Parts: sequence; C-alpha cells; structure tokens
Amino acid sequence: MNYKVTIQGKTYELPARTLSVDDKIESVAKIDQDYRSGEITRREAVQRLHMFVLDLAPGSLPSVEEVDTNELMKACEDIIAAYDAPARKARMEAKLAEAREALNRPEVQKLLTLQNLKK
Repeated sequence: MNYKVTIQGKTYELPARTLSVDDKIESVAKIDQDYRSGEITRREAVQRLHMFVLDLAPGSLPSVEEVDTNELMKACEDIIAAYDAPARKARMEAKLAEAREALNRPEVQKLLTLQNLKK
C-alpha cells in the first residue's frame, strides 16, 4: 500500500505501515498524555513530534528550533490520517454496503413504493 502526505506544500511518500510505524504512531498519542500530566516539557513534546515527522518524512520540516509548532502539529495529524485512510475507507464502504442491502429488501422497497404513490 502507498501512503502519501503533503507537508508545507510538498508531497512525501511515507514508509509502509509496519509494526515499527504503529509504535511511532502510538508514541505520538503518549506524548500528549505525558505533556498534560507534566511528565515532559513543551519543548520535549515538540522535539518528539519533530522527530516523529522527520523519521517518516525526512527533510519535510525545518530544524526543531525553526519549525512553526502549528505546522508541526498539522504534519503529525496528516501523517496519522494518511495511515488511517485505508481502514476508514473500508469501514465506510462496508457501512454503505449494509445500507444498500437494507434498502434493497423487498419490504423496504414496498414501503418506498407506497410512499411515492402518496405524493
């Protein structure tokens, strides 16, 4: 599977979603928890997020001292969204298939026909 993300107007191809990548994604969620609980400073949180992005999309951001922290947060969210997109699409397609199946049942079709006759 191919995963791509656009960071600061440039598109980067992400590595395959391996267990190692899953561990990195999980660590991003932990960064926020650690920061909120006071276990790490804001600087440490930014440094870890910066490393996450550069590990998966090398060269995509300026140095940690120069990076816009909002751009950094957006890059993290976009990377995670890129990896989650195939699963989200599959879930949506499964739900649409269920809805189509329900709408095609004879009893539902009869109700729809009756409703259209009343108009």
